[in-house]
Amino acid sequence: MFGRPSLAHLCGFVLLALSSLPAAHTWAQNYPNRPVTLVVPTPPGGTMDTVGRLVAQGMRVPLGQSVIVENVAGASGVIGVGRVARAAPDGYTLIYSSLATHVISPATMKVPYDVVKDFSPVSFISSTPWVIATRANLPVDNMQGLLQWLRNNPGKASMGTAGSGSPSHLGGILLKNKTQTEFELIPYAGNAPVAKDLVSGVVDFAILDPILALPFMRSGHAKILAVLSDKRMTSAPEVPTIDEAGVPGLHIAPWQAIWAPKDTPAPVIKTLNAAVSKALEDPAIRKQLEGQGYEVGSAQERTPEYLARFHQAEIDKWWPLVQAAGAQAKP
Repeated sequence: MFGRPSLAHLCGFVLLALSSLPAAHTWAQNYPNRPVTLVVPTPPGGTMDTVGRLVAQGMRVPLGQSVIVENVAGASGVIGVGRVARAAPDGYTLIYSSLATHVISPATMKVPYDVVKDFSPVSFISSTPWVIATRANLPVDNMQGLLQWLRNNPGKASMGTAGSGSPSHLGGILLKNKTQTEFELIPYAGNAPVAKDLVSGVVDFAILDPILALPFMRSGHAKILAVLSDKRMTSAPEVPTIDEAGVPGLHIAPWQAIWAPKDTPAPVIKTLNAAVSKALEDPAIRKQLEGQGYEVGSAQERTPEYLARFHQAEIDKWWPLVQAAGAQAKP
């Protein structure tokens, strides 16, 4: 009935298909020609918001456009991340995300997106290896001393956490599993109240962000026994790594990274990645980040390919632990 298409028809189809390529190429070449929005899924003023704004500021010159930070908080980051998952894949709406929002939240609650399939990696930003801190009058001076004290007092010690499903809660479970020790996990509404009760002696120890813990160590109001990484902190090189302290592999380093919606064109991702890398090479930005305990990703760690591999490895590490612990986050 339909017959074979003529040579003229075939040529017409080919020309029609090819005619769209120059326009797409030109669009990618001209990107960006208006401001870019970087969604931060937390309230203004927090550490994640602060770092996101630093990176956005550093991206403006290489992009030749403003990078507007928009705080879209709520539901443990799900609202902001979900908004970018549904955004047009044109490079003008990005998500500044983290271990909490791109790994922990989707493991502890139902989210309306797939954190792997619905996003295109742009760049890893930085990580913050957390520390094990104790109250100042706890009768231990190093990690081995803490473990011995825990074994001598099974079930009596208390560790403060930032709540069910938080990195500190999961870190406490990981510590128990690795060292075969037993202690009580006390949930709080965030890390700040944990630090407060640690200093006052209400809890015995905690896994904390170094931004919170280091000032207390330096003032003598708490002890830091180890950094939960295989590298010492730039901001406190005197603190041993957890590997050096005798518990190798107990690594907890909440991180931050940037994604675009899935199907964002490769040339646009390349442009964004170059702008992020330029921002992180700025000495003033690096100084501010490192001064607050952030470890900036190396050039090799800032590629989209690295972020994809790293993100999957973090999912493989944390999701089984969350499932085994039955951890649930409160939206």
